[in-house]
Formats: sequence, C-alpha cells, structure tokens
Amino acid sequence: MNHEYDSIAAPEQAGLTIRDATMTHPATSNYHHLLPKHPTSTTPTTTGLTLAVTAFLWWGVVMPIYLGAVKAAPLEQLAQRVVFGVPATLLLIIFAKAWPELKETFRSKRRLAVLALSTIFMAGIWIAFIEAVATGRLMDASLGYYIAPLVSVALGMIFLGERQRPLEWLAIALAVAAVAIIAWQLGTIPWIALTIAFCFAAYGLVRKKAHTGPLVGVTVELIFLFPFAGALYLWLAARDTVAITTTTTVQLTLMLVAGFVVIVPFLTFAGAARRLRLSTLGILQYIAPTGQMLIALINGEPLTTTRIIAFSLIWLALACYGLDSLRQRRR
Repeated sequence: MNHEYDSIAAPEQAGLTIRDATMTHPATSNYHHLLPKHPTSTTPTTTGLTLAVTAFLWWGVVMPIYLGAVKAAPLEQLAQRVVFGVPATLLLIIFAKAWPELKETFRSKRRLAVLALSTIFMAGIWIAFIEAVATGRLMDASLGYYIAPLVSVALGMIFLGERQRPLEWLAIALAVAAVAIIAWQLGTIPWIALTIAFCFAAYGLVRKKAHTGPLVGVTVELIFLFPFAGALYLWLAARDTVAITTTTTVQLTLMLVAGFVVIVPFLTFAGAARRLRLSTLGILQYIAPTGQMLIALINGEPLTTTRIIAFSLIWLALACYGLDSLRQRRR
C-alpha cells in the first residue's frame, strides 16, 4: 500500500506489504531486539495499533499533503527522495547498529538481485504517486492502493500457482470491471491506478524473497537508485530547472527532510507488523487509500458518478475477498 506503501515504496504504501514485513528474518542484525519478533498476544497491542495507524495515516494523509506543499517539479521531487533518503537511512543504520546485516546483504548476490528487482517496482510506485499529486489525480492513486490486494491475489495465481476460490475470482472480476468503467469514462487506461496497484503487489511478492529487514532493504534500494537520481539532478541543473537552489528557507527545509518523510512509514509499519495479527493489519491498511481519497475531495477533485460506481465495485470486491479470508480462517 506506497509505498507510497515499502514503499514504503509501498509503498507510497508504497512500501512494504503486510506479508513482506512479517516474513523477513535477517540472519545478522542488532536492531531487531528493539521490536518484538512476533505478535505479543492474540489481541492488538496499544503500541502496535499506534504504529500501524501512524504508518497508514502517513501514507494516506501526510505524504499527499507533503508532496503538495513542496514547490518542485515531479522529477526533482523523485530525485530528492533518493538523494536525501540515502544519508537518512545510513544514519538510521548507524543508530540501529545494523551494519552487520547491511554488509551481509551486499555480500549476497541473490539478495542484491532480488532487491534490484524490488527497486524497480518501488520506483514505479513513487513515480506514479508523485505524478498523481502533481497533476491533481490523487483519487486515481487511491484507486490503485484499493486494488493492490486483489492484484496480489492474481499474481499469486500466476507466479506461485495458487488456486483461487470462487469469492476470490468474483473479487478479481469486480476489480477488472471497476478499472474498465474508469477507462471508459477517461477514454484511456488509468495508468496511475494500474501502475500503483501492479507495482505495489509485485513489490511485496519480490521483497518476500529478499530475507532482509525493512531498514536494510530500503537502504539498499535507495543506494541502487542513487546514481540515477544524481544523474537526474545534474540533468535538471544543466537545464536550470532545479528549484532547490532558488527556493525559500521553508521550501528548502521541506526538500531536505524528504528522506526522513519517506522512511518514517516504513519503520512504523515494520514495528506494527511485529506486534499485530495479519488480520488486524489487513483491515487497517485501507486507512491509507481512504485518506488519499479524502484529501483528493478536499483538494477539489470531482467525485463523478462513474467514479462512485467504480469505487463501489472495488469496495464490494474487497468485501468478497475479506469474507472469503474470514471463512478460510474459521475452517
């Protein structure tokens, strides 16, 4: 969910998926003792709920407001996330004493290959989300994050050979119908929603295989992106289109904290995932797209009849998916 749910990416939820955050068990790490390795009880803890709500509100409300407040072109905002994100994550690595895990990750060709692939999907989430905010299409981003869990089901069927039950097929069909309705209204494919949905689901699928903690994982991904972001900044500077050199003190401060703004939801989500049950996180994750939808409405994006129908189909699809999951857990 960048990622902007791992992402972070993603997510914007952009970032880590629920399964990704709970299935990463790095072999050597000094900072994981700060968080419980497993949920502490069958009921949600106050700390876990606080961390989860913080992460999803950050992705759903803080991130759109932050991106809208930064007066820089989308490409520069993308570069800022990476250029200022690398030193921010390295500082946290030092503070958390996670150097052993980071070194081990760089010595593993398999982990690096997996993280290189996840980096591509994280970048896709970021590009689509930043473009959505910059062009007043945040509602499309919200639609993408709502669809993402259903895309995860489809990817599981395609790449993992998972068999889908009737209610899951119905949920996927309803999601396809919703996208088709939006495409019919726009006269074109809603690429922002589809990019976020696919990249978010694919990011979670790939990151499960990396076997690294969330902090080290996002650090490596940002390091992979750093040369491209640096080159992008140089290209923008050569064209004299860099806002950071001519902006106000307030704007400069907003740009410099871009790295920390991106990292906060990753870490709070990871902490929540170690304290709460997956079913609890599964419900709470919809805070993010709901927040994005509300911000879109506040910003004046139109809620047309077509969009109402499309979102209704998505909510119905998610209800089918949730009902199916509940039935399976009771068996």
